Amino acid sequence: MNGPSRRVITVSRILLVATVVAVTTLSLAPIGIDGPEGTDKLGHFAAYTALSFFAVFSLRPGGDLLKRSVTVILLAASYGVLMEIIQHFVGRDFDLLDMAANTTGAAIGTAVGMGLRHLVLGAKKAR
Repeated sequence: MNGPSRRVITVSRILLVATVVAVTTLSLAPIGIDGPEGTDKLGHFAAYTALSFFAVFSLRPGGDLLKRSVTVILLAASYGVLMEIIQHFVGRDFDLLDMAANTTGAAIGTAVGMGLRHLVLGAKKAR
């Protein structure tokens, strides 16, 4: 792995950790979203898109691209389900539509991440 690729992966890992911290904090904080009905779903979608995108760029080169993509989507979606379950115990609402937005964001973030990873880091498969 060359220097630029190593830097991209390192920066992506830092951004992934920052995103996980932000998503966890926002998911469990006792805050409400002011705005039209369903506005919070865009936030869920954006958060899980970013989370999956940075996860894809955090992967080491090599391996089965499809298998890694599915794994990223499943892990991100599972994290979203876990956050929704925990919200019930911290005075927030459990919402199936939030989970759908999380999962959709995870799938889109992974797909976009895999495509851009191919362009930025080359034709190597993610491992």
